[in-house]
Amino acid sequence: MKLGGNVDMKSIRIKGLRAIDDSGDIELARCNIFIGANGTGKSTILRTFPLFKQTCIKRTNAPILWYDQEGVDLGSFNESINQKSNDGKIAFTFGLHKQLDIDSLDLIERNYLLTKYKKANRKKFREYIFAKVFSNDSVNFSVNVNSVGFSIENDKFSEVSVRIDDNEVIFKSGYGLIVNGTKYLLKSLNLLNSTYSILPSIFKNNTEGANSVKKYLFDKLIHLLNFPIDSKSENGLYKLVDILQCIQYKTDSNLFKKHLMECDFFKNSSKKLNYLKIYNIYISLLAFTILNDLDNLTTNYFKNTIYIAPLRATAERFYRVQGISIDEVDSTGNNIPMLLNAISKKENNLLELWNKFTEDNFGIRYFTEDNGSNVSLKIQLKNGVFNLADTGFGYSQILPILMAIWQESIRKTISHFLKNNNSIEARRLSEKFQIYKNNSEQRTIVIEQPELHLHPKMQSQFAKLIFKCVKEINNINFIIETHSKQIIETLGYLIDSEKESSYSKEFNIYLVNDIEDSSSQKIIKTNFDDNGIILEWPIGFMDGY
Repeated sequence: MKLGGNVDMKSIRIKGLRAIDDSGDIELARCNIFIGANGTGKSTILRTFPLFKQTCIKRTNAPILWYDQEGVDLGSFNESINQKSNDGKIAFTFGLHKQLDIDSLDLIERNYLLTKYKKANRKKFREYIFAKVFSNDSVNFSVNVNSVGFSIENDKFSEVSVRIDDNEVIFKSGYGLIVNGTKYLLKSLNLLNSTYSILPSIFKNNTEGANSVKKYLFDKLIHLLNFPIDSKSENGLYKLVDILQCIQYKTDSNLFKKHLMECDFFKNSSKKLNYLKIYNIYISLLAFTILNDLDNLTTNYFKNTIYIAPLRATAERFYRVQGISIDEVDSTGNNIPMLLNAISKKENNLLELWNKFTEDNFGIRYFTEDNGSNVSLKIQLKNGVFNLADTGFGYSQILPILMAIWQESIRKTISHFLKNNNSIEARRLSEKFQIYKNNSEQRTIVIEQPELHLHPKMQSQFAKLIFKCVKEINNINFIIETHSKQIIETLGYLIDSEKESSYSKEFNIYLVNDIEDSSSQKIIKTNFDDNGIILEWPIGFMDGY
């Protein structure tokens, strides 16, 4: 089975996390800007992205890694849960809206069948299945996966939900299944933490194998189909596979029933079947079967997140040289000197590209000067070259942001260079800059308060850079928290100036409110119109009086 199209996230919903009681579905555009008063939960929304990244790149023994020295610190589950939470849970839902292509053979639990048909020749059976997979007999169908989500209670996974079209399947720990509102008890169901993953592993109980739930559902499905199993009849095994293979997913139980009644086996059967129950168990089997793919999708998305924190490293006069390989900017920019030194010292092509990038967008250049055992970070301005420590804070605070955006924007250029160049330099670049080799994956850059210590002119330059990336680079997305009117107004001006193309829908603005009344809306989405005017802008929202 495979997911079609690029792997990206359409929306995210957060419930019960710190100041966020229920965010509702936060739809993600190419650039998403969060504004609002201090303490309303903007930072919580942004830090959710690096929170999941650190969870899936580190070995953990809990559903979420709440603290990481190199990432974000949310304390613990008890410190992170919304103080007014009624159910004691923190929950996340990821909107995917992706088409998943399924081979009907993927739903068949083959080892289970061999335990039922003990007389069957195992080698012959596996060859039979293998031949079907690569023949015209293979039956494929597509499903639309709208979302996947989970909830945590007492720092343990409590539920996993999968929504396929309008069907929802919930796997509830210690309880069982809930399919479209109908409950099926399975008290031995366990949701366990899975290393380097976002979603948990689901077991029938702790002592059974990874496929125990699939075996259970598959057994229920065969029982509901009233298919007679004769363990001595090898032909019966192949007939059952053919029957199971003809069953295809339909968007609702009525269409599913109609589909089954058109199959020869069910058409000629005199036995009365519970079609609704068959449908619910089939949907559960389908949801469980695709969970691993959904986990890979969400995990890869968050792994490709780059986070820039609001408190970024200040410039030092000298930096000790470290012989370590660096793939990307860390959240505070502490590793910038070593990353820039590697570029300045050896990679002339990259240095030229980096200098062109910073000069074109901000009129400045950054480079390092090697002093033997240490290096100094230099900046070239219009009036000369200076140690970065001798300039205003703004130049050091914007540097990690520029490096993060440049690394992602140059990915396509480097990938093309490596693909079409067999020189020694290209091979060295390939080894040193592995991060640039795949330019097709979606990357999300999360930035908190980019305007810190920046003059309004530099804030506008930052907005112009963001707009340029959205316009020209189709695999970089942004999530930004800001208090800057200058950034927002510049983006509006740039949208208005594009008369030939409309970019207004590429930008979402979210107003995060400080509310006590649960009936009011915590987060309000608005957009620019094609004239760069913000729709539904609350009067006085960013006024200081």
